[in-house]
Amino acid sequence: MWIAANRDARTFDQPNAINTERNTSAGLVWGQGVHLCQGAPLARLEMRVALEELLSTTKRFEIAGDDVPCRTVYPSNGLAALPLRFS
Repeated sequence: MWIAANRDARTFDQPNAINTERNTSAGLVWGQGVHLCQGAPLARLEMRVALEELLSTTKRFEIAGDDVPCRTVYPSNGLAALPLRFS
């Protein structure tokens, strides 16, 4: 499973921790070599700008609703949805 490769303790210090400053050059999410996603730099920039703008006007956020977040199916294995309330 490709997402597990980015959690290899032999490659990443504290692989299960969220670390926005982590060196991702050894990561596989965007591919490597000839398989490198050409849109990766733009996607990273868009995400950075979106998060900076959102967090610059946010003092607090919390999970909205009573539902427990559920995981999605392959290929991402992340969350299918995570409703948040920002204030």
